[in-house]
Amino acid sequence: MAGLTMAGPAQAADRQGAGESIGGVTAEVGGGFVEADWADVGGAVSYLVIDEREHKVLWSGKESQAKVPLRTGNSADLLVAAVGKDSNTSVTRILATNPPAGTRLEPLVSVSTPAGTLVSWQRAEGVRSYQVAGGGLGGQRSLSADSATLSVRSTRVLGQEGRIEVIGQTPIPKSREERQPPGQRYGVELTAPSTRLSQVSAAAKPGDAVPFSPTGITSTVTDYETFIPSRYLDAPESWTDFPCEGELFGPDYWYSGDNRQVGHGTGKYRTRAASYRFWTAPGSDWTSERISPTNRYIRVLPEDGGWAYDSTRTADGDDFDVRNISNDGSYARTVIEHDVGNPYCTSLAGITYANQQDLYQNGGHYIYGSHDKMPDHQFYRTDYYGPEDETPVESLIFHHELEDPNCLVGVVCGSWRYQYVR
Repeated sequence: MAGLTMAGPAQAADRQGAGESIGGVTAEVGGGFVEADWADVGGAVSYLVIDEREHKVLWSGKESQAKVPLRTGNSADLLVAAVGKDSNTSVTRILATNPPAGTRLEPLVSVSTPAGTLVSWQRAEGVRSYQVAGGGLGGQRSLSADSATLSVRSTRVLGQEGRIEVIGQTPIPKSREERQPPGQRYGVELTAPSTRLSQVSAAAKPGDAVPFSPTGITSTVTDYETFIPSRYLDAPESWTDFPCEGELFGPDYWYSGDNRQVGHGTGKYRTRAASYRFWTAPGSDWTSERISPTNRYIRVLPEDGGWAYDSTRTADGDDFDVRNISNDGSYARTVIEHDVGNPYCTSLAGITYANQQDLYQNGGHYIYGSHDKMPDHQFYRTDYYGPEDETPVESLIFHHELEDPNCLVGVVCGSWRYQYVR
């Protein structure tokens, strides 16, 4: 805006930032805080750090650096603004996560400025390389995990939308006895700030509410599904009937798959965990857990039709739990714990995952967890803008493909640890 100008690279280079800089801004997570450092803005009389989710001021001061708390297990969506005598302007938008130590996830930081966006993360143990894809990157990037901190730059500037996903690859085990280290999947979704910065008072101080543009979202539904893309899945036969039923020289058993690709509302899945949150009536929230039956077939000669139906069983759902923990009308937390096995196999062949969802009525979220590399896992968020909304907004947050169909029946294939922030 008129009267406010960002310091150039030469001025910013004299500052001691937290790491790599973009547009004169650096940011990092550590010690339970988000620390940000930015270049001076000409004409600014003070600066504000605004919580984009709660729409209030977290920090104010004349220094061009700030430190705000970020508790373990939480994320932050921060807008740094420069306040001038006649106008205000955005300096940077920061998305940051602070995962719990037991998740084996590392903090993820996205810094958006008028010069572009920088996404940074810490190298995870066991990861040898990262593949990065998304808008504004100019194609897929491959990064070698040869430094403690890695980063990627996008041309998406502050206020533009974009999605960036980071996949950390781990080495394949040399034998079935060797367990593969957890792989990493990180995602950042960029959106435009909702704070009406031109209406923020120059006298705003920490704790003050700020004007913002409401989203109009009245309810949010999340769907977590596991599914098998193929129509049939070959079952292993062994001398010991372990880990699944079948003999080496007995019938050639196959299990039914879901015969589908990624998509919302297909009705085809192994398991489905759904949560319904009503922002205008939190006490009405509810959840749903569903398990599809497994059909077993015997493989016969192709001229005889291919597969002959044998039997049907449905797995036990005792270890399948979806809990809506809280909902205050603007923030809600849901947890899923899932360990559902193949009904023809031992529990070693179960589909195991844990998922935590921190959702915000303004459209933001922090979703993290872990799951076996089997089968396909997908997560959708759907936002409704009224009780009679017939055109809700569906967002595919992630789709993680089945690594190897044999993982479903006992082979140790490792796991994915993931986090997605918007």
